[in-house]
Amino acid sequence: MGALDSESLKHSLSSLKQLETLSIQMNGRFPGLWEAMNGLNIKSLNLCLRPRLSPSLSDLSPLRVSDEILKLEPAQLLCQSLLSLRQLESLSISVDEYHPGSLWEALKGQNIKSLSLSLSYQCFSWRGLCAKSLHQSLLSLSQLEKLSIDVNTNIPGLWEALIDLNIKSLSLSLSCVRKGLHEESLSQSLSSLKRLEMLTLHVYTYIDIHLPQSLKFFYYYCDALIPSKLRDLVEKLAACTHTIEFKLNFVCAAGVYPTEHVPLQEYSLIQQELRARKNIAVKRFRMYERICKSNTYEGFYNAESSTYERDAGGVTDDDHDDHSVNDDAYESFSKWMTDRNVNRISIRLQICPDSI
Repeated sequence: MGALDSESLKHSLSSLKQLETLSIQMNGRFPGLWEAMNGLNIKSLNLCLRPRLSPSLSDLSPLRVSDEILKLEPAQLLCQSLLSLRQLESLSISVDEYHPGSLWEALKGQNIKSLSLSLSYQCFSWRGLCAKSLHQSLLSLSQLEKLSIDVNTNIPGLWEALIDLNIKSLSLSLSCVRKGLHEESLSQSLSSLKRLEMLTLHVYTYIDIHLPQSLKFFYYYCDALIPSKLRDLVEKLAACTHTIEFKLNFVCAAGVYPTEHVPLQEYSLIQQELRARKNIAVKRFRMYERICKSNTYEGFYNAESSTYERDAGGVTDDDHDDHSVNDDAYESFSKWMTDRNVNRISIRLQICPDSI
C-alpha cells in the first residue's frame, strides 16, 4: 500500500456491497486507513501489523521506538473503527514489532465470536506483555466463542490472560516454544475454562496439562513424540471421567533440530495396548512412512518422495486425511511436516468411562 486518501479509500471499500472478508497488511504508517474502514458491513477482518520504522526511528532506543509507534497508530482510532463494524464476527490479528498495549485496548467491547492472535517475539521485546490488560480485553468480549493463539516464544503472563474466559474452543500453536513454557500455569488456566468443549494444541513435544471436565474434543499435534511420552498421554486420557474424542498426529522422533528419528515399529505395541483397554475405542491407528525415491538434503525431500500407509487394519474412521481438521494449529503442524522427510502416526480415540 502506498499513500492513502481516506475518503477515496472509504468510497472504494463501501462500494463493495458483497464484501464479507477484508485482509490488510501494513508495513508502515497509513494515515486514514482506520477511518476508511468505519461502518463496513464485513463479517471477517484480518490485520497484519508490521510498522516499518524510518531511519531516524531505527536509531532510537527500544523504549522510544515503542512510544513512536503508539503515536503513529493511535489505539483510539483503531478501536473506533472496530466498534463501527457492526457485522464483524471474526477478527484475526498478526503483530510483529508492534506495541501490544494499543491492540488490547482496541479489542475491548467487540462483539466478535472468533479471535485469532499471532504474536511474535519482537512484539514483546520492548516492554513485555501486559497480561492484565489483555485479560481485561478478552473478558470484555462477551460473544467470544473461539480463541486461537500462535506464539513463537514463551511470553510471561500469557496463560494468566486466559483465566475464566467463557470460550468454547481454544487453539494454541506453541511448537516454536522450546523452553520455559510454564506447563503448570497453562494447566491452571485451562482448568478455569468451564465451558471449553474443544482444545487444540500444536507443540514441539509432549506437555503435561490438566484437561477441563467440560472438554468434548481434544486435538493434539506434536513435532516430536517418543513412545514413552505417548504412553504417558494415553494414561492421562484413560483416567478421564467423561467421554472425550481424541485426535493425535505426531512425528516419530525424539528431536527436531536435527531430527532424531524413532523407528515406527517401536510404536506398534502401543496400538495393541490401546485395543486392550475397555474404556478406549480405537477409531484409527495409522502409520505413515516417508520413503524418498531420490537424493535428499538436510532432512528435506523432493516431489518424487512418497508416503506409504502401514498398519491401518481395523480402523472404523472413514476420514482418511487429517486435512479435514480446519484449525490454525493443524495448519501450522501440517506446514512443518510437509517440508520434511519424517514418519508420522495418526490416532483417533474415543474415551468412554462408562464402558469400564
